[in-house]
Amino acid sequence: MRLLRIYDAITLLVALLLLGACTSSKQEHKDEARGIELPEPPAVIKEPIDRMDYILLHLFDGLTEIDTVLLGSSDDREQFFANYFSIGLNAREPALRESIRQFYQLATPAMDSIGMSLVGKYYGEPNSPFYDERCYILMMEEAKAAGLLDEAEQIRLADRKALFNRNRVGEKAEDFDFVLVNGRTTSLYNNVSGLTLLLFYDPDCETCHNVLSALSQDQRIRGMVSNGLKVLCIYAFGDEEAWRRHLDELPPFATVGMDKKGVIVSESLYDLKALPTIYLLDENSRVLMKDIILDESTLDEIEENICF
Repeated sequence: MRLLRIYDAITLLVALLLLGACTSSKQEHKDEARGIELPEPPAVIKEPIDRMDYILLHLFDGLTEIDTVLLGSSDDREQFFANYFSIGLNAREPALRESIRQFYQLATPAMDSIGMSLVGKYYGEPNSPFYDERCYILMMEEAKAAGLLDEAEQIRLADRKALFNRNRVGEKAEDFDFVLVNGRTTSLYNNVSGLTLLLFYDPDCETCHNVLSALSQDQRIRGMVSNGLKVLCIYAFGDEEAWRRHLDELPPFATVGMDKKGVIVSESLYDLKALPTIYLLDENSRVLMKDIILDESTLDEIEENICF
């Protein structure tokens, strides 16, 4: 099952809790026998993102080596990295990059291996609540710079980075052909004549089903559709029988299509590791928003792009 990425609210809450705890006694964070203490940002640093950056940049101060003894049991290590990754999701890129660079420099070979494994588990797996392709690529780029990736791993990273860099905000989305319910073949560019919500889904994905159901019933979306928003739902995985069997579950106001030849997947036109994957395109098929999560904040942004 391909799951919707929902980490933002979860990790922000975790990070804020961690940051709030930094103002209490340092002893609460410290294990006398082992562990890495979360640094306490100075009181003059008020903004949450600035406090996160400070923690990342000073997390390894004073350490000469990070080994398995320092981070204790496997459960201790897992907890440390969960906290670390939750803060990293909501920090600035330079701070996260410098922090992981310091980790790779200080870590023993065993800890390097454990760290990269957990980077993949938390940031690299679509079913992880912390899944974030940007953070995964950033951390693996630093692992490559530290000489920790073999040739095959470097090739996989290059392929993954190339896919991530497609359909960036501000660029024109990749065009593709698809078949409509009536059997007629058309293309993305021929169907984008105004602000368009492009949604890739799988009819057998429960999360996709829930999102599409909510989309159908959402009065704000219906209002935006009435004011010109177009919704295009695309199935890209080739099982026409499954696609047609679930057509009645799609929003009645949506244009529905299927990539019958499987080109979207075979040519890696879009990154569909986690579904549903949603983009907002302008009238010229230029990407305005990418990897959308349909919450109230996102709906506000979509409404701002609609010309009433």
